[in-house]
Amino acid sequence: MKTKQQINNQIEKLKQKLKIVEGTKTEIYTRIVGYYRPLKNWNKGQREQYKNRKLFILKENDNANIK
Repeated sequence: MKTKQQINNQIEKLKQKLKIVEGTKTEIYTRIVGYYRPLKNWNKGQREQYKNRKLFILKENDNANIK
């Protein structure tokens, strides 16, 4: 059985390892006029427009009002 000090030391070692963790780049796709395109292929102006987009989320109750 481990002592409290051993567990705390192990936690500190894991925290140090987490500081240097690097993930992989995620490719982001967006839907444009019926098909998906990766954002990395967009020019600077298109990427800026993408940043300014607003996300709309419909609730189940809102669907009844759309016709």
